[in-house]
Amino acid sequence: MIWQDVLINRSLTEQELASGLATIFAVDPASISVVDEIVALTDDDLAPIQILGERSPMAGEFSLLLTVILRTPSLQVFAEERGDLPLLQSLCDVWNVDALVDDGTVNPYRWLLLRPRQEPQVVKIDADQLAEHDAYVLVRQPVASAG
Repeated sequence: MIWQDVLINRSLTEQELASGLATIFAVDPASISVVDEIVALTDDDLAPIQILGERSPMAGEFSLLLTVILRTPSLQVFAEERGDLPLLQSLCDVWNVDALVDDGTVNPYRWLLLRPRQEPQVVKIDADQLAEHDAYVLVRQPVASAG
């Protein structure tokens, strides 16, 4: 199950991504695989993997898209019990990054901005930059506090 798509403001290595995910989800780093393309994996490759991350380069201020897939029911329960936002905030803290995550609305230009050890903020993405360059660029005024 895809757990989250996270746009991150800087590039992180496979090792950094796996280490952070292992820390937050309390799993062995060897059970995490971070790849550039999921289609390149075979069933044998996936068998021991509990968390799969697919990273893609992006244009704009948030240069890395990380799709996190939780592959076991126990990890899905773990995420549900702890809550997506606290887990995502913890990842930002561990990686020391800013990140954009879905704010739960249908507006494709409205996101939550997570920063290390700060409250989440609702922000807007520049619609022209996204449409013309597939670039995630913030409109510089936060809309409101998320909580």
